Amino acid sequence: MKIYIAARFSKRPECNQLAQFLKKQGHEITSRWVLPDSDHVVPTGMSKQAADSERRRFAMEDVEDVLACDWMISLMEEPRSNTRGGRHIEFGIALGLGKRLTIIGPKETVFHHLDEVQHYDSVEEFHDGYHIQRYDESPCLQCGAIDEYQAGEICECSGDSDSCHGNHLWG
Repeated sequence: MKIYIAARFSKRPECNQLAQFLKKQGHEITSRWVLPDSDHVVPTGMSKQAADSERRRFAMEDVEDVLACDWMISLMEEPRSNTRGGRHIEFGIALGLGKRLTIIGPKETVFHHLDEVQHYDSVEEFHDGYHIQRYDESPCLQCGAIDEYQAGEICECSGDSDSCHGNHLWG
């Protein structure tokens, strides 16, 4: 699965560690800004130090990377008064495009309370609860779902029935 990681820029090292974990699970990371050799840092430094043209490029690359993902994972934090909030824009793009959504940390906006948003209190909890099954082909012949989340969205019974294929596949 292609994953975009959104967070405050200062959490870049933590995002890179999460990206490495997800890569080991067989996923592709689309968020270029988390990579150690990203020119979001080199050679111009953080975005507040960059020229307007560089900031524009950063934003366009972030939008491209969100469009390329299947799953958005956002690392949240307690609100601050001096936040720029780019992760909220990225989250909104992913929500609007119907991407899979996961937040790690506190729910900061009303949109984080939507049923389709998976929530974990910490990166450690996400690691511990990580249960995405990888398949070369969809395991469900009935609806094509590859995990519980998709079965709940795709299946006609929404996974509520005891006879639901999702209950048998992911118990």
